[in-house]
Formats: sequence, C-alpha cells, structure tokens
Amino acid sequence: MSILKTGHNMYCMEAFSSRTIVTILYRCRRQFLIALLVIACSYTSLVQATERALLIGVSNYVFMPVNSLSGPKNDVRLIKEMLIAKGFSSENIAILADGVADSSKQPTKKNIIDSFEKLATNTQESDSVFVYFSGHGSQQLSVISEGNVEPDQLDEMFLPMDAKKGETYAKNVLLDNEINILLKNIHSRARFVMAVFDFCHSGTATRSSEAGVAYRDVPSESLVSDGDIQKKLKTLRIENKFKLNTVSVIDLYPKNMMALFATQPDQKEPERVRKIKIGGQEDWNTVGQLTYHLILAANKPEVKNYQDLKAYLSNAYAAEMKTKKMSKPLPTPLFEGEMSEPVLWNR
Repeated sequence: MSILKTGHNMYCMEAFSSRTIVTILYRCRRQFLIALLVIACSYTSLVQATERALLIGVSNYVFMPVNSLSGPKNDVRLIKEMLIAKGFSSENIAILADGVADSSKQPTKKNIIDSFEKLATNTQESDSVFVYFSGHGSQQLSVISEGNVEPDQLDEMFLPMDAKKGETYAKNVLLDNEINILLKNIHSRARFVMAVFDFCHSGTATRSSEAGVAYRDVPSESLVSDGDIQKKLKTLRIENKFKLNTVSVIDLYPKNMMALFATQPDQKEPERVRKIKIGGQEDWNTVGQLTYHLILAANKPEVKNYQDLKAYLSNAYAAEMKTKKMSKPLPTPLFEGEMSEPVLWNR
C-alpha cells in the first residue's frame, strides 16, 4: 500500500502490477472503440436515409400543334403536398413544371435529363426515390438497334415542353429507352425507387367529347410531316391496338423498383375537373385520373403495399364509373414490380 499526503488529506492507492493495468486499459479501449463504431454506424445510417423526389409536369407545349393541358401543374402541386405530408423534406423535392411557382426550371428535355443526373449523383444507397411524370405521351416509329427491338415497331415517349414536330421523327422527346437509362442510373444507387407515369403512350385523339375532360395523348402521326411515315403510323396503331407492348422502362427492375402507369397500352388517360384542395384552398381544379386517386389512396390506412394500392384504385375507378354513369370505361392502371413491397410513403 502506498500513501500520498496532500496537506492534511490522505489518499490511498492500491498497488497494481503493470500487467494488470495494461489488461484493464486494453479492455476499456476495446469496448470504447466498439461503442464508437456502433454510434458511428447508427449516425451514418440516419444521415444517409433520405427521401428524394423529382416531379415533372408539362401543361403547355411551345412548339407543338397539340392541345395544352390544365392538369399537370395541379398534379405536381398535389403530389408535392402529399409527399411532404408523408415526411419528405421540401428541399429534397425537385420540380420541373410550367405554371408551378416553386419549379426550379422549365420542363425541357435537357433540363429533365440534367435533373435526373443530379438526382442520381445525390442519391445514396439507403435513399428512397419518387419520380413522377405528368403531361402528354405519344409514340413514334422505333429505331431498330441493338438493345432496342420493339415488338410493335413503335417507341413510346413523353413530350417535354420543347418537343417539336419533325419530318420523320419528333424532336426533343423522351423515348422509353431514354427514360429506362435515366431510371436505371438512379435505381442502381437507391434503396427503392417508385416511378409514376400519369400520361398515355398510345392514342387516337387529344380531346374528349365529354365536357371538362381531356386526354393526355397525342396521335403519333401528328408529330411528323412525312406523308408515308404518317400512313405507316396510322396502320401500326390500328394493327397494334390490342397487342401493344408495355413501356420498356419496366423490364429491367425485378426488385427494389415499382413502376406505375396510368393506363394499359391501348388506353387513354383522362384529366378531369374535380373539387379538390390545393395549397390549402378547396376549389374546382383539373387533375389527372391516376394522380387524383393516388392522392386519396395515400391517406387510406388500409393501403399498406402495392397490392393494396392496386385493389384500392380498381374499386375507386369502378365506383366512379357507377356514380357518374360513364358510358366509356376508365383506364386500368398498370403496375410493374414486387406487389408485396410497402408503398413508398410507408417504408
């Protein structure tokens, strides 16, 4: 026993062997490092787990001989409000939509591609990503090349704001294969991706005869000026009416991905005037058919996974047809992905 004296106080220290002290220090150091590692891993997980979104809506077409749409700008605002209510941070929601105040840029083809690339760069492996398209869709003759063989000889496409009519092919459009690449780049980095397409990719008319209803598709022959190409497109549209293939963006994602299309390949997506609250004010607004019911589904506790969402949409569409005594059937949303996965806003 050693005795240390300091003034009138006395402190005692039990003599330890140097080996005992080293052992104690080693054990303490090891436990301390393990604790630091656990804390660091937990902190990293919390920091990296982020919900991100890219919302694209095109209402007006500057260079196209097509009817403008009223709904996409409302759709984007509704989707943003829904995502924020489900826990998304507004700073992680990028918007490209004409007519929307907080849109960062106009929804041109270049801006859309740049936004996808930025989203991919920022996405981490634990992030969940929501991608949304609203606007006009159409088709054009497929360019046959390696990796791009369309059974119906047609490429589906989304029309950005600066889409233009061309001689044999439309200009500044986003083809299904291009969307495929953009989504694949994000999918390879994220924990889960949900992509929603509220537009048509085949069609015969741009405007419904029903009051207050417009269709989100553009006849493919109206996008080119070459007469022979126009005839071929019309012929293919008729021949493929009941055998169109689905958009190829869905083919490469067996897991951790859900693609939700507004219609089956041979159907048209309507937008309707409905009484709905946007920005805290309830009024009559034009919104897409799928978007409207998707917003309602997000607030239904029984909608836990994509199978539940599919069942909800089916029942909601059937009820709407019966209530409004519609003569024409509503489109059937198309799901591609693992249906047992929790819906993105419930993950």
